[in-house]
Amino acid sequence: MITRIATLAAVVLLTTAPAATAQEQPRTGGVLKAGMIGEAPTLDLHATTAVITQQITWHMYETLYTYDKNFAK
Repeated sequence: MITRIATLAAVVLLTTAPAATAQEQPRTGGVLKAGMIGEAPTLDLHATTAVITQQITWHMYETLYTYDKNFAK
């Protein structure tokens, strides 16, 4: 019973939520600030087993091996 009520409440909230407003236009320049849980000992992924290094550098290496819009390499 509680699950049905929670589901109904979620549906009502999602269907009555206001539409998203216009997006801001991207601007060039500026500073990118990113929050990390610590400082990586190195950015050489193959020289360390520190998880924080993997979490930072996978963003760099992922784009080297991705699929295109037709899922071809």
